[in-house]
Amino acid sequence: MTEPKTAAMFGSTPGYGRVLLVEDDPDICHEMRTTLETAGFDVLEAKTQDQAVRVANEGENPLLLDAVITDIDKNVGMDSLNYFKTQFPHVPLIALTGLLEQQDSGSSEIQMAIVGAGKGGQALLDVFLHLPAAQVVGMTDKDPDAPGLQLAQKSNVPVVHDAMSLVRRDDVDLIIDVTGDPSMEGLIAENKRERTEVLGGAASKLLWLLIQRERDMQSRLLRSEKLAGMIRDGVKDFLVKPLWKDRLVKTVSSAVEQRELNRL
Repeated sequence: MTEPKTAAMFGSTPGYGRVLLVEDDPDICHEMRTTLETAGFDVLEAKTQDQAVRVANEGENPLLLDAVITDIDKNVGMDSLNYFKTQFPHVPLIALTGLLEQQDSGSSEIQMAIVGAGKGGQALLDVFLHLPAAQVVGMTDKDPDAPGLQLAQKSNVPVVHDAMSLVRRDDVDLIIDVTGDPSMEGLIAENKRERTEVLGGAASKLLWLLIQRERDMQSRLLRSEKLAGMIRDGVKDFLVKPLWKDRLVKTVSSAVEQRELNRL
């Protein structure tokens, strides 16, 4: 007996699924699509509700969707959300919101340099890229293939091959040393500007953990107090901007799994 085809079988990789992304910001849309396609999902895009409706109804079977992600901060997102709740009640809905973003306090950015681009440096850079009050003016590592340098290049953060030239810059407010090299502390102290402050490896790790915990707590608070009603009204889960790639993939994977369970 032939197994019935499911929406997940029509994805770019068997066993994953097809996701419709309703988002009119090209940068956010590109980042999300790249992350999901790298994880094996087939991603369809729509900038407006009309486009979303057309995409959802294309092909011989209009139900080949495993999940829908739509930005609820705009009217187009809410319209799309209501449409899919009505017309596709069995397709999991994921709301995308930026409600956690902080208001601009008017304070100037902190100019930072990251020395060390291993996993620790990469993790900190990923955090700082999403903080409006922080600007990473450069990143350096003796290993040209360090993962943090790859992220820096993708994010248009300058990659500096001469570490001390980065340390000596006049516009650097804070140097974050995550090399784990005891000799680097002395070199930075000898070459940095007098006003520039330095954060060492252990303190850098603690900073990252505190930032991560704070963002997790904010996300839980928002979801529990402000969005609980929408969950009861049919939304499966939420993604909060700025996006964490792991969170995005896990959320969509869970939605696809729920979609498959609904078919049984």
